[in-house]
Amino acid sequence: MPTTTPNIIPIAERLRGPMRVRFLRAVRRLQAETSATQIMRAIELGDLGAVQSAIKISSLPGKLAPVLDVVGSAVVQAGRVAILDIGLSVRFDIRNPFAEAAALHHRARLVRDVSSATQKAIGNLVRRGLSEGIHPRELARLIKPMIGLTTNQASSALHLRSQMLKAGANAQTTQKTVGRWIEKKLRERAETIARTETIRASNAG
Repeated sequence: MPTTTPNIIPIAERLRGPMRVRFLRAVRRLQAETSATQIMRAIELGDLGAVQSAIKISSLPGKLAPVLDVVGSAVVQAGRVAILDIGLSVRFDIRNPFAEAAALHHRARLVRDVSSATQKAIGNLVRRGLSEGIHPRELARLIKPMIGLTTNQASSALHLRSQMLKAGANAQTTQKTVGRWIEKKLRERAETIARTETIRASNAG
């Protein structure tokens, strides 16, 4: 996690909750608009690009717009605090060229990082699922709620599923347990992003 200075910690703390909520909302929208049937068909074709298209990852930047607004707000609020600290009478808002440049940089990096992590996680899920002999229909149902997780988190979800089935758990119990685990990890992912990005954006301000 990036370091920060004490005077901007309250800004990051205040904005962390809204960013977490907006990130989860963006992921939920992407999940809701994703068809497990389309994912299954893409898997059956063996076309990873088609899987990514079925999930509509290209629409993720638009869904992240409310998250990016928080990034811009953190830059501006922290910049104002810094200006007051050093006693300058300078207008600092999103129209300030320095504020705009910092906000654009951090917004672009956040979109790039989240999109890249999502693509890698989905690609890994497809490859691992097929190597473990999971039927494309079942694999598609597994992938949909995991949209938004990191590669490690998604892999761990598949591992948990495999271990439970090997231990003799029935399909329904396994599905519920894995589903709760995925939900927990998605919330953790949202919290990590919110904590890290609000501090980074505040430092930029």
